[in-house]
Amino acid sequence: MAVSDELTEELLELMRRCGYSEKVIEYFKKKVNMGRMEDADWVSEHTGSCGDVLQIFLKINNGVIEDAKFLYIGCPGVGASASVITEMVKKKALEEAKKITEKDVLENLGGLPESKLDCVKLTVTAMRRTIAEYMALGHPT
Repeated sequence: MAVSDELTEELLELMRRCGYSEKVIEYFKKKVNMGRMEDADWVSEHTGSCGDVLQIFLKINNGVIEDAKFLYIGCPGVGASASVITEMVKKKALEEAKKITEKDVLENLGGLPESKLDCVKLTVTAMRRTIAEYMALGHPT
């Protein structure tokens, strides 16, 4: 086993001990939708109260979110929450995507440790603000 594999397993075990669900750990490992989108129609960056930073990229066609990606600096809870919300908004109309709640994301995650609930708040608030910014410029909804 390579050193990086050992460190990864140790990190994942620490996440389990800290109360992260297996679903959150899977999202963290797979990095679903994480990465830059070069042809994004809108990009927005948001900082949470904890200092975590989330950048959201949206590809929008006729008021429907065709694709969503993100980059972040922060804890695994932000990465997993951003993975979930970017999955949830795909193929949704902008108005429908704005209605996704913290509860919706948390349910899709299978829960988070109590001390990490602000991660879900950051991702939902950031997605809503990103959509609102796009819409405020008069883009089709």
